[in-house]
Amino acid sequence: MMYDIGIIGGGTAGLTAAIYGQRAGKRTLVIEGGAFGGQITTSPKVENYPGIASVSGSEAWDRAGERTCDGDFRRRRDQDHCND
Repeated sequence: MMYDIGIIGGGTAGLTAAIYGQRAGKRTLVIEGGAFGGQITTSPKVENYPGIASVSGSEAWDRAGERTCDGDFRRRRDQDHCND
C-alpha cells in the first residue's frame, strides 16, 4: 500500500502528526519500534501539558491513546496497542 505521509515514532508528537494527517485526508502510516506512547508513558508525573494540570505519564497516555485508536491511520509494530 502507498501512503501520503510516513511518521517515524509513535510518541505524542508522532501520533499528533498522524491525527492531523488523517484530518487532511492523507493516507498516514506511523512506525514505532517500541511501545506506542513514547517516553510519556514511563514518566512518573506530567505537568504543564496542554489540557492536563498534573497526572502520571501512564494516565496521560491512557487519555491520548483512546483518541489515537479512533484514528483512520495505520500503525505498525510487533504488538499493536490498538489491536488492528
